[in-house]
Amino acid sequence: MQSKRIWAVWTAACLLFAGVWLAFCQSPVPALSPMSDAEQTAAAPYRVLGVWQEKIAVFLPDAAEPECVYDTPLSSLPAAEQERLRQGIAVEDRQQLRRLVEEYTS
Repeated sequence: MQSKRIWAVWTAACLLFAGVWLAFCQSPVPALSPMSDAEQTAAAPYRVLGVWQEKIAVFLPDAAEPECVYDTPLSSLPAAEQERLRQGIAVEDRQQLRRLVEEYTS
């Protein structure tokens, strides 16, 4: 008797799951329109490469304190790069961040 009840509950749960899954898979997916230049510019960057206590640092967007600080002093870079970092360099993804950190810290 107990095993029939368990089997019935299990079967009902599987049927419910299958019904929800089918309903979800058959619902139309809204088409994504391409982002305009203004929308792309307004999107928050992945990270921001900047300066913290005269050293190169990585910040989360809109963060006041860095996520990571490197031992590379800002003074070891050319003046133009120092200014770029003081302004903050918006980084789009992890690969770009890795590349920029490698360039500035090596």
